[in-house]
Amino acid sequence: MKYQILPRNTFVVEGITDLSSTLLFYSAGPLFCSFFFSYSSISLSLVNVINIILFPLDLIYKSLRQRTNRVYNVSNQYWLERSSRLYLFDGKSHRWKLFSEFFGSQPLQTCYFMNSILYGVYCRNPYRLPIQVYKTSFVDAKRSIMVNLPLGRHIHSIFFDQYDRCFYCCIGDRPGESCILRFSLYWQLIETLPIPEEYSRVIALKPYKEFIVFATDNPETPNSVCIYQKASKVTTRYAQISGPVYSMTSSPNGDILSIISSKENQRHNLQVLTFSVMHDSCSLSILQSSFVKSSSKKSIARVYFTSNRLLVQLS
Repeated sequence: MKYQILPRNTFVVEGITDLSSTLLFYSAGPLFCSFFFSYSSISLSLVNVINIILFPLDLIYKSLRQRTNRVYNVSNQYWLERSSRLYLFDGKSHRWKLFSEFFGSQPLQTCYFMNSILYGVYCRNPYRLPIQVYKTSFVDAKRSIMVNLPLGRHIHSIFFDQYDRCFYCCIGDRPGESCILRFSLYWQLIETLPIPEEYSRVIALKPYKEFIVFATDNPETPNSVCIYQKASKVTTRYAQISGPVYSMTSSPNGDILSIISSKENQRHNLQVLTFSVMHDSCSLSILQSSFVKSSSKKSIARVYFTSNRLLVQLS
């Protein structure tokens, strides 16, 4: 599968439902705009197309000054998640207006669920104060605490499991405190996944019906792609990779999985690995391994799928 590095002024608009994502790629510049569509079914009305074309240059200006994380399309409203703030696009003034602020520093990963964003506190936390999972509503900007966790340095990421209707919360950072917690829909702790300590520091994770695929985030020790069997609670190391993994993305049907790995001191050399997911045997088969060059030594990337290629978005 071919890959394409998106220009720095390209923004990924994610059209999100509760269980799946349909991607619309919007590339904006002073003199041009273009669109790329995923092979998921997607329909755009004339009003939607006009709204997209009228994306303000103010977004480009802001992205040049600060890193842009994600742009959501929820019920035909555009939301910009940038630094520690959430902006709503005003169709009348064609500007981004501040809607809400995330508590603490910029979340490392966010999770969309039921018209809200879930995120965890991501900060240095040298005194190991309790850390929280927060929910910010797209409806009224209300922020609420879902759970207090008296362990760990910070929260790496949160993932919703559509099969078991539960959440996975990845905690970091140091040996003895890194773990993956499983919560109910009401944020009651179900269990700490019995994953060996050398595989327990995780940012990227993908739940399937019978198993979970995850990749480790160890800056100093070897990193791995692993499979956790839900029934037997056994972790199997599938492959060793070049460095920590910050991003994992699947195709809309979940049959293809892609990760990006980069060494801590060589972030301008990104390894893109693509796997075929074999659901019946609960295993992976590698399809492609490529190295992507980035002009920035601080790049952390995301991967998005189209019908015939992978699009790599650099931070």
